[in-house]
Amino acid sequence: MKKVGAMGFDIQVTHSVTEVGQSGWDSLSGGRPFASYRWYRFGEAVLADCSPTYVTLLQEDRPLARATFWLKCREWLQITSPVMRYGAERLLRRWPLFTCEAPLASASGLILPESPLRAAALKAIAETSLKLGKEMDASFSLFGYLDDREVNQPGWPKEFSAVSFPDAETQLLINWHSYDEYLRSLAKSTRRNIRLHGEQAAKMGVVVTIHPDVQELERVVTLVQDVECYHRVSQRPWTRAMLENAGMVDSAWIAARIDGRLVGCCSLIGDGDVQIATLLGLDYSVPQFIYVYYQIMYAAVRCAIERGGRILDGGGGAYELKRRLGFQKLPDDYLLVAAAGKSFRLLFRILSQWMGLQKPSGTLPDTPND
Repeated sequence: MKKVGAMGFDIQVTHSVTEVGQSGWDSLSGGRPFASYRWYRFGEAVLADCSPTYVTLLQEDRPLARATFWLKCREWLQITSPVMRYGAERLLRRWPLFTCEAPLASASGLILPESPLRAAALKAIAETSLKLGKEMDASFSLFGYLDDREVNQPGWPKEFSAVSFPDAETQLLINWHSYDEYLRSLAKSTRRNIRLHGEQAAKMGVVVTIHPDVQELERVVTLVQDVECYHRVSQRPWTRAMLENAGMVDSAWIAARIDGRLVGCCSLIGDGDVQIATLLGLDYSVPQFIYVYYQIMYAAVRCAIERGGRILDGGGGAYELKRRLGFQKLPDDYLLVAAAGKSFRLLFRILSQWMGLQKPSGTLPDTPND
């Protein structure tokens, strides 16, 4: 550890939550979703090939702020162009990303104190991230999933540029004590559709069950990859590891079968009272497979309510169905990016224009030129 800045912070750099200990880690997490010791143990097990680096600021031996980074040589690239995807994968293998985020969740890995220490703490963390990213030969140092307050917080070094990043995620705020109460809150037309969908699925012989553990692992991996191929995106590098380690956190597994054959599935994983419906798998050879998907979605909502959840993250896609079920589309996230040199700054500008990323109004300068 070393002293930095006028505020006299100590900087602690660790590479596993076990180095910090559960009480020390959770004392700073403050009950935030996807920030707990348990969730990060899960993240480290799943992202075994993405070296974690945890930067903690202390003042008089008291944890004050934290940023959790992952050195990523692989990423789930939702790029439909095979050529662009191949180029991005090659780039990452040679020059990885040094990214601040919570593992396996669309959430920030940045925890800051309130004023008057907030700006100084952010400055210390961001400057440390630039040094560490350079030491690790990263192409970019990133802070992902930031909100408007964080991205416009004074203290960001001039090397960072901000862009708004389109968020495709949806979220259901759970205010019901039972699934029946939830159904009564829906529009009459939606309740009718749920009933008709159930009748059609019953005619097809679809049976949905919920389990504490994943069954038929190889079949599940295949079905998840089938969904990714159907939507023409890359395959998640950590699907198998998530399924194998789901028991480390709050989890349930939803299975849909016809005549005993697994034709659809979904994992529900969570931290505290926030849960994620993820790793959707579908057998597209099933006629009218959409009714299999409907039953999985309804089961996910039921399961989240019955497990006492406060929020269910529903992922992207199928927006009309999810809107009718009460899901809301989340506002766009912000991304802070510092490129490791002129070539990567140029690449960042090109990618920003190609992806339609916008610079938000606020305190941050444009990316500096050499």
